[in-house]
Amino acid sequence: MKNLFSTFCLLALLTACQPAIPPTRTIAPTTLGVTATATTPMLTSVSTANIKPTASPLPDRPLSTSGPWVFVPLNKTFFAINPDGTGYTSFNRSGPKNVVAIATYGNRVAYVEKDTYDDVGAVLTLRSLLGDAPIVIPLATSLKESAFTGDDFEPNGNSYPKSAYDKYIETATAIGELAWSPNGKYLAFTGAIDGPTSDVYVYSLATGKIKRLTDSITQAVRLEWTPDSHYIVHAAATSLNVGRSGGGYDLDSFWAVTPDGTETKKIASLSSDAEILGWLDSSKYIVGYFYSYTSPYFALDIVDINTGKTTNWFDDSFVTGSYAPIDKVFLLSVDKVITGTQKYADGLYLLRPGKTPEKISDIKAKQFAGIAWYPEIKRFLVADYSGKVYLVTADGRVETIPSLSTINDLTISPDGKYWSTFDGGIEVGDFEGHVWKNISSAGDVWCQIWSADSHYCYVLTNESFMILAAPDFKTLREIPRGSDRGGWLAPVWVSP
Repeated sequence: MKNLFSTFCLLALLTACQPAIPPTRTIAPTTLGVTATATTPMLTSVSTANIKPTASPLPDRPLSTSGPWVFVPLNKTFFAINPDGTGYTSFNRSGPKNVVAIATYGNRVAYVEKDTYDDVGAVLTLRSLLGDAPIVIPLATSLKESAFTGDDFEPNGNSYPKSAYDKYIETATAIGELAWSPNGKYLAFTGAIDGPTSDVYVYSLATGKIKRLTDSITQAVRLEWTPDSHYIVHAAATSLNVGRSGGGYDLDSFWAVTPDGTETKKIASLSSDAEILGWLDSSKYIVGYFYSYTSPYFALDIVDINTGKTTNWFDDSFVTGSYAPIDKVFLLSVDKVITGTQKYADGLYLLRPGKTPEKISDIKAKQFAGIAWYPEIKRFLVADYSGKVYLVTADGRVETIPSLSTINDLTISPDGKYWSTFDGGIEVGDFEGHVWKNISSAGDVWCQIWSADSHYCYVLTNESFMILAAPDFKTLREIPRGSDRGGWLAPVWVSP
């Protein structure tokens, strides 16, 4: 998702893009060792005295040894609980650094700690809830300001000159991305372990080794795995525009590399920022292009990794969109006030591969949190600026939802029956018009997730972690956060 920044910098960014710097991506991968700390259990039982049940209290019981578990990353500490809120168990985490990225697969939890987003002391830790030895990987062992040379001119007259410190901070910002392979065999990440810029590395669970997969003067960013786990797709950035309000990345190209490092290929050249918005299949991705975090997308393409062929899917600007992978359709919104679109009229358009875009409605979605696909209900949800929310099917039928006014931070239960959001408190509703409001916890609501059976809704606020139980969604248990405020990472499910 593109973030909110000032629109003022769009023109500045268009005149500030650096010339493309050819990346060099043909090295033999280096196999590295990893540092394992002493074997210590990831979880340590603590008193549950700070847990206050407020509805139908359950007798506490130990954390299950078979899972699944709700894993809650706070700013300073982590904890895990059973699905019903019992078994509160704290996480032994090192140091005062903030956790800025987390990724899970099975019982494995990978997380990156930084003091700030551009902290040069970033560390990646990989641990298991089953008590294996943690793997600790410093991510910036080769990052030194002295490795860079500052610019004393504007290259080609169209880019801001950067000091050595600017380049140093850009690398510190780029490192620390995480992506598990869909088959769970590899963890891909970005680091500056062997050179001064961000490169792609992969950790193999089978061998316990790290491989360096790229070596470039550009910054490796935007990690994505192909759905079949064959390639790691990533972008090469000539500039991250750190400190420039509203600026997106200056991307030079997309690349693909196999996790064993035996195959590396350039997929497509770029001249703006871009993000992968979905996959048609294991070899074709959908990419949207934009110039700044507040500007609209200006085109949508389908790119074939195997052939390098790029096929345009929408040849004009659009404000937002979302992809339904099973049905292979993309829903987007055009709003001329924002996009200045010339070819397409305002409204919602449904895209299918090989077919002309089909206008299905005059509705104009909000630019941010305006369209999202929800597999739980097999529908798109569309929010407009008047406070109305609509259901849109994959074949283009549109229905209204009277009980919803926003899809910002909206989650839907696995059975598709309930939704959860917040508006002056926590709201849980169904698609038949019923709404339950729970305002027992003060503070901002940050995120909600659901149990697999849709019986529990877990809510993280700035004040506490709450477990709400169907059918009336009163608070079953509440775990105060105390002084452990801040942080923004959502609770996740961890399984054996």
